[in-house]
Amino acid sequence: MNDSEREPLASKGTWAPFMCPNCRGLFRAPLSAKSAAHCPLCDHEIELPTSSQPPEQEEDLSPNVPVRRRRQSKPVTDRHSWDKQSPQEQNKPNNSGLIWATLFILSVGLAVAAYSIFNAREAREKTVESSTDSSEKEASFRVPGSASSSSRFSPSFSKTDPLVELETKDLEIAREATAKFLQCQTIEEMAPLIREPERVVPLMREYYAKFPFNPQAPLSVDGSGVAHVAKQFTSFEVVLEDYSSRPIAVELTEKGPLIDWESWVSHCEIPWKSLIANQVKTETLVRVTVSHATYYNFSFRDDSQWACYRLSRTPDEPVIYGYVSRVSPIVNRLPGPGDPEATTRLRIRFPEPTVKDNQVIITDYVGSGWVKGL
Repeated sequence: MNDSEREPLASKGTWAPFMCPNCRGLFRAPLSAKSAAHCPLCDHEIELPTSSQPPEQEEDLSPNVPVRRRRQSKPVTDRHSWDKQSPQEQNKPNNSGLIWATLFILSVGLAVAAYSIFNAREAREKTVESSTDSSEKEASFRVPGSASSSSRFSPSFSKTDPLVELETKDLEIAREATAKFLQCQTIEEMAPLIREPERVVPLMREYYAKFPFNPQAPLSVDGSGVAHVAKQFTSFEVVLEDYSSRPIAVELTEKGPLIDWESWVSHCEIPWKSLIANQVKTETLVRVTVSHATYYNFSFRDDSQWACYRLSRTPDEPVIYGYVSRVSPIVNRLPGPGDPEATTRLRIRFPEPTVKDNQVIITDYVGSGWVKGL
């Protein structure tokens, strides 16, 4: 090799950019008499243009130094069709399976719900039939083949007494007797229409000596054909002239219908307000609604010794609390925690000494409901 061939390319003049056809790398090389050069990246021999075709003059740079280049995206030629999709399209989930699974679960749920409703309806019909049979055995008057449901409750009876539909004749007789009773002007007129007149009339005289005698014709006596029934008694709602509503109990006997006056006025041996005001220490018969309570203080603060109950009557009368020893059998007859309230006849008295005017001792459980004889 002669001296001219050993001379560095940088001394031979103009430099120009080239692309290697083998690795597609960019580099710069001098234009000289030589027609070939080696790629500095892959050492591939590259044919260079002659000096008769000089490119535009470049700045003088170091020889055979690769030039930074921006990568060019290669055209897609031999790829599969799915590979031509955009990344958003490739990552898009296929929801068809989820939709079919949801539809299947919904159809199964609807089938289960329909089956449950069908079974519940059959059970309810069987319950109605069984309650009707027991009602027919308990009532001494005629009861139709099916019982009617209602949320109304008469304090004359307990909540467990059946609610049935009376035959028209029986209900009409009870309604006529009620209307006649409410329009009586004197105790003497009432006497033939009430139960146990020999015992009750003296109670009536004592009662009306303290409370005004106020006869009034009812606006309506329940004509829906539905009434509470217990043994030989029926009870339904009466709407009075002042639009107040009160239950009345009627005993259907062989001699005709008789009104239970004591439950009508919710009679107590001593008027409720007088009993509380005077803190009566003797046992007294009262008609009250009882519910479980947790009012423990003063003389009855020991809840391990006493069971507590809320005693109420009408909305305009005060509420008091009754206590029973937890070892007394009375506890088993009264509502427990979570039980519904119950109408009862009790004997109560104030303790000695009395600390509070709203705490009494329950000494006896007379019976459920406000009607004597149930």
